Amino acid sequence: MALLRVGVIGTGMMGCEHLRNLMGNPLVAITAYSDPNETSRRWAASTLGDRAADATGFEDHNDLLNSGLVDAVVVASPNF
Repeated sequence: MALLRVGVIGTGMMGCEHLRNLMGNPLVAITAYSDPNETSRRWAASTLGDRAADATGFEDHNDLLNSGLVDAVVVASPNF
């Protein structure tokens, strides 16, 4: 069975929590993440640790969605 390629949009506190939860699923590969805030993107890379090399970070979520790198996304952006 192929791994489900997942991206996370919004990598603040809750987005990084979703990353940690996804990393515990052996059927998931985190392939992308996005956040307009550079600090939040660094948090995501830090959360991913060694797996960060396998994930592409994007400033704009549209670039993530159009990248062809994901099969599914978790949206963890603020609700405004």
